[in-house]
Amino acid sequence: MGKIGKMKLRFPFIFLLIIFLAIGFLGITLPAQAQNVGFEASVDRKSVTLGDAIQLSLTVYGNQQASALKLPEIDGFQSRYLGPSTSVSIINGKHSSSVSHRYLLFPQKIGTFQIPALQIELGGKTYSSNPIAIDVVESNEQVKSDDQSSTAPSANVQDKVFLTMQANKNSVYLNEKIDISVKLFVSQVALRDISFPEINTEGFVAEQIAQPSQSKELKDGAYYDTVEFYLTLYPVREGGLSVGPAKVDANILYKKQRQRGSFFDEFGMMDDGFFGDLFGSYEKYPITFQADPLKINVKPLPQPVPNNFSSAVGQFNFTVTASPKKVNVGDPITVRMDLSGNGNLKNVKMPVFSENDEFKVYDPQIKEEEGSKILEQVLIPKKENITHIPAIQFTYFDVNAGVYQTLTRGPFEISVSPAKEQQPLNVIALPNTPMATETKDQLGRDIVFIKDSPGKFTPIGKALYKNIFFLAVVILYTIVIVLFFVFYKRKERVRTDLVYAKRLKAPAKARKGLKKIYQLIHEGKEKQFYDGLFEFLKEYLHYKLAVSEGSVTAHEIQDSLLKKGVSELLSKKISAAFAECEAIRYGALSSDKTKMQESCQALKEIVDALERLNL
Repeated sequence: MGKIGKMKLRFPFIFLLIIFLAIGFLGITLPAQAQNVGFEASVDRKSVTLGDAIQLSLTVYGNQQASALKLPEIDGFQSRYLGPSTSVSIINGKHSSSVSHRYLLFPQKIGTFQIPALQIELGGKTYSSNPIAIDVVESNEQVKSDDQSSTAPSANVQDKVFLTMQANKNSVYLNEKIDISVKLFVSQVALRDISFPEINTEGFVAEQIAQPSQSKELKDGAYYDTVEFYLTLYPVREGGLSVGPAKVDANILYKKQRQRGSFFDEFGMMDDGFFGDLFGSYEKYPITFQADPLKINVKPLPQPVPNNFSSAVGQFNFTVTASPKKVNVGDPITVRMDLSGNGNLKNVKMPVFSENDEFKVYDPQIKEEEGSKILEQVLIPKKENITHIPAIQFTYFDVNAGVYQTLTRGPFEISVSPAKEQQPLNVIALPNTPMATETKDQLGRDIVFIKDSPGKFTPIGKALYKNIFFLAVVILYTIVIVLFFVFYKRKERVRTDLVYAKRLKAPAKARKGLKKIYQLIHEGKEKQFYDGLFEFLKEYLHYKLAVSEGSVTAHEIQDSLLKKGVSELLSKKISAAFAECEAIRYGALSSDKTKMQESCQALKEIVDALERLNL
């Protein structure tokens, strides 16, 4: 009991002693923690070569919660935020803390530039940093190269990397081919991740940009590495149009200066070479190059336009063959037409044969190959003594001569003989084989056996759960409950999920729109048909993809479909449908009932393909 009593007396004393020591410690350390708030700017070096990058640090002392500043535009530099870095130190009982926000500065031109005094507001007070002067100079390698070529050094990045756009002609006819060249010039700058150019082609039908070519070129006394992209356009509107601007995105590599004093530096192991490439530090900076738009004057086609004009503008070769040339009445003859040349073959209307008293004619089969369009049509002679297939004509507008040209091919000599007599159908049976006769099965009588014992007795009637009516009621009730639940969930989703609601309406919109379009084909209203086709595409894609009607354009829809994993072929079909509507609506191309039916069939295939996808 004595020991327990001593422990009870000592415990309050020890507890009070700990409290007094803690208060004393806080009394000593709290004053030491008080420090002045400060703000300063610093850089890792004050001289940098064009193509390198420097690091700017904005440090706040006495406040680790200070947010990063948004740097203003600094003349001669582009900037990018790297992130914060905090530090805490206790030296001789003195506590200090700070936070540094780090930025990379990429020099854009040669000269002396100044990072201005920056300001930050903390605790109701405004603090200012010191301005810093930075010298941007040419690298030794660049100066040496410039001396050897006897040219003045470039003053900024825009002189070392720039984009140009050219057209092979600035005045064209409606639907005439235009070749566009977009060329990126690069000199003494490391570029990575060069993208395909984005070009505004409103008012034109554009083909897919071809794979670029690379070469070296001498321009203004200096050699440049070039990347050239090629694009083919066909104007679908008259008047003054613009192509571009053209934009190309890329990343510039800036080499950061290494910190000296490491083990490898002492022995020269981090110089240029394997280790320099392996451990050298580079920073990517995204940059966009832009070429000014081009002005294109689009002239209308001369009047009057021939009735059999094929909508072809350019220069073309047209060949026609027929085979075989010796047939009987009722045998097929295949006529093949090959069209090639310098023009928009996609929307050219090929000539076809029509049925008459001498020939039965089938619908043509059309396909496109590299640089040519091929039509095959089957003709069947109805009577003998036909000596030739009539001549056929192809009319196009020759842009060099400025006149309509008509190419006539045929007539094609053939020899038609009378049809061979058909042999009567004979039924041949094997000898001594009797003919099969139909027989009737006779039913036998049922046999009932006498049972020796009555067997197992069962109660008369069935249990409730075995009653068919009861089971039917239960199953029907379950189905009703499930259907009600599904209907409720679906209605709730339609009410809350606008994207789902729009997609749900897409099939109904498609059926209604297609019915209206078929009616326009039956009435032969070409202009109203393509207006309706264009509006149908916009409305259907607005509901199917759940996008705003204002963003339903060929370019935006193609991007949206590719992001959803839709095949590139289907995306191209949709873009082609938009382009065809625009070309015919603005008078660049003509149409007929056959073309309208083909367009409607293509539209139906697009709708069927999209409805099968789970977007």
